Amino acid sequence: MRLSRLLRSTPPFAGRLHVLPTVDSTNDEVRRLASRNAEEGTVVAANQQTAGRGRLGRPWHSPAGTGLYISVLFCPEDPPDRVTRWTLAASVAACEACREIAGCAVEIDWPNDLVVGRRKLGGILAELRSPSGRRSELVIGAGLNVSQRRQDLPEDLAPRATSLHLASGRSILDRERLAAAYLRRLAWARDRLRGDEWDEVARRWERLACGAHGSRVRVLADEAGGDRGSYEGVTAGLDPTGALLVRRSDGTIVAVRMADAVVPLEG
Repeated sequence: MRLSRLLRSTPPFAGRLHVLPTVDSTNDEVRRLASRNAEEGTVVAANQQTAGRGRLGRPWHSPAGTGLYISVLFCPEDPPDRVTRWTLAASVAACEACREIAGCAVEIDWPNDLVVGRRKLGGILAELRSPSGRRSELVIGAGLNVSQRRQDLPEDLAPRATSLHLASGRSILDRERLAAAYLRRLAWARDRLRGDEWDEVARRWERLACGAHGSRVRVLADEAGGDRGSYEGVTAGLDPTGALLVRRSDGTIVAVRMADAVVPLEG
C-alpha cells in the first residue's frame, strides 16, 4: 500500500494504518479498534462509507473512489474544555493539505468545515469518549470531497457543495498523497498541542478561517444563554480553549463554543 510507504517517517501513524474497501464509518471502525486496545495513532481509511456522518449525526455522502474518508485515534490528557483545540487543529491540517495537493484557496468555516467560496468541501468530526478508569479516546475523522464532478453530487447538495476537482479544475488528484499530507500536518499539530504551543495552532487557524476576525455574526439564543436571547457581534479570534470570541456592540466579549450557534451576516 503506497500510503503506508508515505507514512513510514510520520510517527505516530507509521505501522498503524488500516485501509478498507468499504466501512460503515471510519470513526466507528476506529472506535471498535480502540475497544480492543488499539494504540494511539491508529488510522482507518476507507474507499467508501455506507453510514458516514458529520456533526449532529447528519449523513455524509461517501461514494466509492471519489473522497477521502479517514479517522485517527488520539488519547489526549487535556481537560474537557480544551478538547476543542484538537478539532480546530485537525481542520488546519486538512485545509493546509488540500491547498498543497490541489492548489486552490480552501478556507475554514467556523469551527471545522472546509469551504471554497460558499461551497462546502469537507469537514472534521471529533468524538470523545472517556470510559471510567480508562484512557480518554478521541477519534478525529475527516471527510473530504476530492474527485466528484458536478453530476456526482446529490441533487440536494449540489448547490452548496464542491470538490477539490471542481474547485481546482485538476482532473487527476491523488487521494493517497492528500491523506499523507493531512496526517503529516496532524502529527505536527499533535506535537504543538502536547508541547503547550496552542498559540501557533490558533494563529494558523485564524489565518485560514474566513470569518475569524472582523466578521459580523449573529449568536443564537441557546449559546447566548438563558433570557439574554440572540445577539449580534463581530468575531475576534479564538480564546485559549478554542472557543470563538465575539465582541458585542457594548464592547463585552463572549466565548462561543457551539458549532451551530454562529450565523454569518452579510455586510
